Amino acid sequence: MAVIGVIGAGISGLTAATMLVKHGLDVRIFEKSWRAGGRTCSRRIRPDFIFDHGAQYFTVSDPAFAFQVEQWAQNGIIAEWKGRVVKFENGKIRSTSPKGRFVGVPKMESMAEELSKELNISYETKIVHAAKNGKSWTITDEIGETFGPFDFLICTLPAPQARDLFQAEEHKVLEVPMVPCWSVFVAFQSKLEVSFDGAFVNGKILSWVARNSSKPGRDSKFDGWVLHGTPEWSSANFEIDAEIVEKEFLQSFEQLTGRGLPEIVCKGSHRWKYSMANSDGQDAQFHIKNQNLVFGGDWLNGGKVEGAFLSGRQAAFAVLDAFGLPLASC
Repeated sequence: MAVIGVIGAGISGLTAATMLVKHGLDVRIFEKSWRAGGRTCSRRIRPDFIFDHGAQYFTVSDPAFAFQVEQWAQNGIIAEWKGRVVKFENGKIRSTSPKGRFVGVPKMESMAEELSKELNISYETKIVHAAKNGKSWTITDEIGETFGPFDFLICTLPAPQARDLFQAEEHKVLEVPMVPCWSVFVAFQSKLEVSFDGAFVNGKILSWVARNSSKPGRDSKFDGWVLHGTPEWSSANFEIDAEIVEKEFLQSFEQLTGRGLPEIVCKGSHRWKYSMANSDGQDAQFHIKNQNLVFGGDWLNGGKVEGAFLSGRQAAFAVLDAFGLPLASC
């Protein structure tokens, strides 16, 4: 039986691994964090309050992803977020597309938790080196432990991390630049009286704001909001103190809404170093055929949750094709 190594337990890596396991392959996943999900993770600030501080929602257009979403919906893993989402243009509020927006329930990482249930995942294992030995691969973590051999590797890390891991300057696809995003999350004692639950801001500091507590399955005891910074501001201020970022974001949010903010119950922030690719997207996966190596991730497919899922799916197809295995129904 072929042994497959997957680096990264975000939606892309989990999707690829799930498909390959269904096809009878031995798959092992390595994840540097203590949990799966990547940017679909959520942050617990209090025992009773969780923020979606990364991916905010997802939409559906591809039939394969629609099929997966339907299964998640039937199992109560996701639900449609029916909050009012608008955009700010020249200081005025405009409507946005009525296209359905979906979220994990009761948190965004519920999808990753579901996908990872039956998978072999080594958490808190940061892979720092990969080496090709004949037809197989070995990988090494930051404490020097080596894993393998693997007949095929799938790497779903962001492009800069993948480039460092494989020291692969010849792989031009890994030169795709990625931009950061500061995320601030805050819970107010009382409801902030505005006419929207999410808004594309595209301002100097803020790019997006969302009433996290308006999403299905969330605790609505307090009025929770998530604020995302623009790529430009986040890049220029990536190293500054979190308290300064939180202050700047809340002041900007207050100016945006035109009203004083309610009393703060709790707040926090997170730096996403590789939030999105600064490109129009590439192919869904990049397969180095003579090396049994494939790169995947949302950054290869236009970003977003659907892009991550489809990239993982295509990465799995590349592995099945390499071993001449027929595609089973999945």
